[in-house]
Amino acid sequence: MLSVSYGGVGELELDFKRDLEFVAEVMANQVAVETLCRFITPLLVMLNSTCDFFYTHSFFRAFSEAIRRKINVRTMLAGYEEFFESKQSGFVATVIGLRDMQVRNCPRRGDRIYFFGKSVNGPDLSMEDLLSMSDVERLVGLVRDGKASAIFPVKSGGLEEVADFAAALAGGKAMLFERREGCPATAVVLTSADDLSNFGCEHVGEIL
Repeated sequence: MLSVSYGGVGELELDFKRDLEFVAEVMANQVAVETLCRFITPLLVMLNSTCDFFYTHSFFRAFSEAIRRKINVRTMLAGYEEFFESKQSGFVATVIGLRDMQVRNCPRRGDRIYFFGKSVNGPDLSMEDLLSMSDVERLVGLVRDGKASAIFPVKSGGLEEVADFAAALAGGKAMLFERREGCPATAVVLTSADDLSNFGCEHVGEIL
């Protein structure tokens, strides 16, 4: 099970203003990317909201259409309630599924750190920046085939946060050649002892 939550972005009074369909597309892309990178076969995606029914239903309709274009999964509106009149959007998508335990997805000390995708600042995010599912599936396949040790989505903490997490799992320390920002669903990080440059990945660091 995994959850993705968004708050304060949308069409309400105190939101950072973005079209609701755009927010739904980005969230659906992030859910799909994280599901693939965690080697989960999704069975159901449940959406909860802190907004009123009509606003929530508009988002849910757009989210459901977007995610079905990316992964084969059912969606359900699990709940909505505007506890306080915050005038801000709030959505949580929860994936229920089965993890493929045959895939380890474990970085190792001595691995190179690779970056694939775009480094984008949140306010500048556009549809063209989102990862394609075909690219993510291809990269996930490198881990399944043993050509890469691990793959992780880059979140708002950027490259440094993901690299530090991967290095901690490996029992080592990340050394990066540069820093890169990150947004949901625009980039992934892979670790590998092999050269992944032929797969469109950029060598950006090492796990020491």
